Amino acid sequence: MQQILFIGDSLIAYYDWQHHFPAFTCVNLGMPGETVAGCCSQVPQMVGRYPRAELLVVMIGTNNLLHSDFAFLGHYERLLAALHDSYPQATIAVCSLLPLQLPWLAPGAVERLNDILQEFARQEWGVYLDICASIKAGGSSSCFAEDGVHLNKEGYRRWSLVLGHWLHTLPATVD
Repeated sequence: MQQILFIGDSLIAYYDWQHHFPAFTCVNLGMPGETVAGCCSQVPQMVGRYPRAELLVVMIGTNNLLHSDFAFLGHYERLLAALHDSYPQATIAVCSLLPLQLPWLAPGAVERLNDILQEFARQEWGVYLDICASIKAGGSSSCFAEDGVHLNKEGYRRWSLVLGHWLHTLPATVD
Protein backbone atom coordinates (compact mmCIF):
# COMPACT_ATOMS: atom_id res chain seq x y z
CA MET A 1 0.00 0.00 0.00
CA GLN A 2 1.42 3.40 -0.97
CA GLN A 3 2.19 5.80 1.84
CA ILE A 4 1.11 9.44 1.63
CA LEU A 5 2.61 12.02 3.96
CA PHE A 6 0.25 14.94 4.48
CA ILE A 7 2.47 17.88 5.43
CA GLY A 8 1.36 21.29 6.63
CA ASP A 9 -0.63 23.22 9.19
CA SER A 10 -4.07 22.89 10.79
CA LEU A 11 -5.73 22.59 7.38
CA ILE A 12 -3.98 19.22 7.14
CA ALA A 13 -4.17 18.36 10.84
CA TYR A 14 -7.93 18.78 11.22
CA TYR A 15 -8.98 16.23 8.61
CA ASP A 16 -9.17 12.43 8.65
CA TRP A 17 -7.29 11.69 5.42
CA GLN A 18 -7.11 7.97 6.11
CA HIS A 19 -10.88 7.69 6.28
CA HIS A 20 -11.25 9.33 2.88
CA PHE A 21 -8.35 7.53 1.17
CA PRO A 22 -8.39 3.97 2.61
CA ALA A 23 -6.48 2.52 -0.36
CA PHE A 24 -3.39 4.37 0.91
CA THR A 25 -1.52 4.56 4.17
CA CYS A 26 -2.09 8.19 5.14
CA VAL A 27 0.21 9.85 7.66
CA ASN A 28 -1.10 13.16 8.95
CA LEU A 29 1.83 15.44 9.77
CA GLY A 30 -0.23 18.60 10.03
CA MET A 31 0.64 20.92 12.90
CA PRO A 32 -1.76 23.71 13.89
CA GLY A 33 -0.06 27.08 13.70
CA GLU A 34 2.80 25.80 11.53
CA THR A 35 4.56 28.17 9.13
CA VAL A 36 6.55 27.38 6.02
CA ALA A 37 9.89 27.93 7.82
CA GLY A 38 8.77 25.73 10.71
CA CYS A 39 7.69 23.01 8.33
CA CYS A 40 11.03 23.20 6.56
CA SER A 41 12.86 22.73 9.86
CA GLN A 42 10.85 19.54 10.52
CA VAL A 43 12.02 17.71 7.38
CA PRO A 44 14.94 15.85 9.04
CA GLN A 45 12.68 14.48 11.79
CA MET A 46 10.04 13.58 9.21
CA VAL A 47 12.54 11.63 7.14
CA GLY A 48 13.80 9.86 10.25
CA ARG A 49 10.31 8.67 11.11
CA TYR A 50 9.01 8.06 7.57
CA PRO A 51 11.95 7.29 5.29
CA ARG A 52 10.08 5.72 2.37
CA ALA A 53 7.02 7.77 1.43
CA GLU A 54 5.91 7.56 -2.20
CA LEU A 55 3.56 10.54 -2.17
CA LEU A 56 3.77 13.87 -0.35
CA VAL A 57 0.85 16.30 -0.10
CA VAL A 58 1.90 19.78 1.03
CA MET A 59 -0.51 22.50 2.22
CA ILE A 60 1.35 25.26 4.03
CA GLY A 61 1.50 29.06 3.99
CA THR A 62 -1.84 30.05 5.51
CA ASN A 63 -0.34 30.99 8.87
CA ASN A 64 2.27 33.08 7.08
CA LEU A 65 -0.53 35.03 5.41
CA LEU A 66 -2.43 35.36 8.70
CA HIS A 67 0.66 36.98 10.25
CA SER A 68 1.32 39.23 7.23
CA ASP A 69 4.51 37.32 6.44
CA PHE A 70 4.65 37.69 2.68
CA ALA A 71 8.33 36.72 2.46
CA PHE A 72 7.68 32.99 2.92
CA LEU A 73 8.22 31.99 -0.69
CA GLY A 74 11.97 31.49 -0.25
CA HIS A 75 11.29 29.11 2.63
CA TYR A 76 8.64 27.35 0.53
CA GLU A 77 11.12 26.75 -2.28
CA ARG A 78 13.66 25.41 0.26
CA LEU A 79 10.98 23.14 1.74
CA LEU A 80 10.17 21.60 -1.63
CA ALA A 81 13.86 21.18 -2.44
CA ALA A 82 14.47 19.48 0.92
CA LEU A 83 11.48 17.17 0.38
CA HIS A 84 12.65 16.31 -3.13
CA ASP A 85 16.21 15.62 -1.92
CA SER A 86 14.93 13.51 0.99
CA TYR A 87 12.32 11.61 -1.04
CA PRO A 88 13.71 11.51 -4.60
CA GLN A 89 11.34 8.68 -5.55
CA ALA A 90 8.24 10.50 -4.27
CA THR A 91 5.78 12.67 -6.11
CA ILE A 92 5.17 15.97 -4.32
CA ALA A 93 1.67 17.44 -4.61
CA VAL A 94 1.74 21.16 -3.84
CA CYS A 95 -1.72 22.34 -2.82
CA SER A 96 -2.67 25.89 -3.63
CA LEU A 97 -3.34 28.41 -0.93
CA LEU A 98 -7.04 28.87 -0.19
CA PRO A 99 -9.04 31.93 -1.31
CA LEU A 100 -8.82 33.66 2.06
CA GLN A 101 -10.67 36.92 2.46
CA LEU A 102 -8.25 38.83 4.68
CA PRO A 103 -8.55 42.62 4.75
CA TRP A 104 -4.78 43.15 4.44
CA LEU A 105 -4.45 41.02 1.31
CA ALA A 106 -4.44 42.94 -1.94
CA PRO A 107 -6.95 41.79 -4.55
CA GLY A 108 -5.47 38.91 -6.51
CA ALA A 109 -2.66 38.30 -3.98
CA VAL A 110 -3.59 34.67 -3.34
CA GLU A 111 -3.83 34.01 -7.06
CA ARG A 112 -0.37 35.52 -7.66
CA LEU A 113 1.12 33.47 -4.82
CA ASN A 114 -0.54 30.35 -6.21
CA ASP A 115 1.03 31.04 -9.62
CA ILE A 116 4.43 31.00 -7.93
CA LEU A 117 3.61 27.80 -6.01
CA GLN A 118 2.61 26.19 -9.30
CA GLU A 119 6.04 27.07 -10.73
CA PHE A 120 7.75 25.69 -7.62
CA ALA A 121 5.87 22.41 -8.04
CA ARG A 122 7.15 22.09 -11.60
CA GLN A 123 10.74 22.90 -10.61
CA GLU A 124 10.79 20.28 -7.86
CA TRP A 125 9.31 17.49 -10.02
CA GLY A 126 5.96 17.75 -8.38
CA VAL A 127 2.37 18.45 -9.30
CA TYR A 128 0.19 21.39 -8.43
CA LEU A 129 -3.30 20.80 -7.06
CA ASP A 130 -5.53 23.83 -7.49
CA ILE A 131 -7.63 23.57 -4.35
CA CYS A 132 -8.36 27.30 -4.58
CA ALA A 133 -10.33 26.89 -7.83
CA SER A 134 -12.31 24.01 -6.37
CA ILE A 135 -13.16 26.03 -3.26
CA LYS A 136 -14.21 29.02 -5.37
CA ALA A 137 -16.45 26.89 -7.62
CA GLY A 138 -20.00 27.40 -6.49
CA GLY A 139 -19.03 30.01 -3.89
CA SER A 140 -16.18 29.81 -1.43
CA SER A 141 -18.24 31.10 1.51
CA SER A 142 -19.95 27.70 1.75
CA CYS A 143 -16.55 26.02 2.29
CA PHE A 144 -15.17 27.83 5.32
CA ALA A 145 -15.79 27.53 9.03
CA GLU A 146 -16.95 30.61 10.90
CA ASP A 147 -13.36 31.82 11.35
CA GLY A 148 -13.02 32.23 7.56
CA VAL A 149 -9.71 30.34 7.56
CA HIS A 150 -10.42 26.70 8.34
CA LEU A 151 -12.49 24.49 6.10
CA ASN A 152 -15.85 23.00 6.93
CA LYS A 153 -17.20 19.67 5.68
CA GLU A 154 -17.98 21.07 2.23
CA GLY A 155 -14.52 22.62 1.88
CA TYR A 156 -12.82 19.35 2.75
CA ARG A 157 -15.16 17.49 0.40
CA ARG A 158 -14.03 19.72 -2.48
CA TRP A 159 -10.36 19.36 -1.54
CA SER A 160 -10.75 15.57 -1.29
CA LEU A 161 -12.32 15.46 -4.75
CA VAL A 162 -9.32 17.25 -6.28
CA LEU A 163 -6.89 15.05 -4.38
CA GLY A 164 -8.84 11.88 -5.20
CA HIS A 165 -8.90 12.73 -8.89
CA TRP A 166 -5.12 13.18 -8.88
CA LEU A 167 -4.56 9.94 -6.94
CA HIS A 168 -6.64 8.03 -9.50
CA THR A 169 -4.36 9.27 -12.30
CA LEU A 170 -1.29 7.72 -10.68
CA PRO A 171 -0.04 4.38 -11.95
CA ALA A 172 -0.82 1.46 -9.69
CA THR A 173 2.14 0.05 -7.80
CA VAL A 174 2.76 -3.52 -6.74
CA ASP A 175 3.69 -4.01 -3.09
